[in-house]
Amino acid sequence: MACSSCFNSCCPGCGGNRVITCPTSFCPPTPPVSPDCDLLCELQVSESVPVVAPTTAMLPITSVTVTTDQVGDRVLLEGTVEWAPSGILTLPISILPLSISLGVPGTFRIWRDAIGVGGTNIFETTDTSSLLSLSLSALILPLTATLTFNPTTTHFHFVDQTVPPGPHTYFLTVDVPAGLTTGITTSAFVFTAEEINPNPPV
Repeated sequence: MACSSCFNSCCPGCGGNRVITCPTSFCPPTPPVSPDCDLLCELQVSESVPVVAPTTAMLPITSVTVTTDQVGDRVLLEGTVEWAPSGILTLPISILPLSISLGVPGTFRIWRDAIGVGGTNIFETTDTSSLLSLSLSALILPLTATLTFNPTTTHFHFVDQTVPPGPHTYFLTVDVPAGLTTGITTSAFVFTAEEINPNPPV
């Protein structure tokens, strides 16, 4: 086997000297590659993701479309979302005692083919935006509490193992918590979908 370079990694005999041929024993055999094998041709998955029907309004974030071409294909879904409750939340307070939440939850969902009726909610995860600051308009009643919350970055991934063959659009949404009149703002996001062929026979 001819050396392509004096520093060819499979030819340790090259060193700093020019050689013409490499003994074949220096070069490990190249493993065969199946014509049907792509970069993710085998994936083993164990996952448990209970899904509960949403009880509040949902905010669509984005969507991606991918086509599976055979029974047994899986779709790897990955996402990152930077989000926070929109604006500033104000609470009028006229009686005590009062309980104030120190965080706002955001439940992210992945829907296959449609949001809500007609689609399948295949994944959900909940994260919390923590309280950044709280200020009081006075020290006696009545008063107003003003709350701001931290931006939060949520990461997730999921494998859709029951997707039928054909084109499918995956929708990413976030639940808007009940009582949060200002809603939720997503300042940045990445959402990807990748088809994975069935695992090769053992």
